[in-house]
Amino acid sequence: MLALNRADYTIELDFVMTHAILQSPELASLKSLPLAGGPGLLVGGIACPRTAWGREAIRHIDTLLASPEGAAALSQAQMRWISKDATQRYGAAMKEFFRQLETPQVQEYRR
Repeated sequence: MLALNRADYTIELDFVMTHAILQSPELASLKSLPLAGGPGLLVGGIACPRTAWGREAIRHIDTLLASPEGAAALSQAQMRWISKDATQRYGAAMKEFFRQLETPQVQEYRR
């Protein structure tokens, strides 16, 4: 709709805009703006069922990502989808998130 000049704005996640620009370079003039009163940086997670398999899967994921190498790989994969506007806005918080990811957090797995 934006590419066809049938809309003036959209509300979407920043990485969706970045993907759209990669697919349609004519959208390169789009800017990412935060919503007033919005949550700011959104942190996602990984969920598995509360089973032995789920606990083992999460432990394996922690082993892969909760290290300096894993955090760097995840950061590099994520950052290519974040706009320059969002990087300027949330860069310090994102850097802190990936710094904390370098050290595994002790999680209590409850049934």
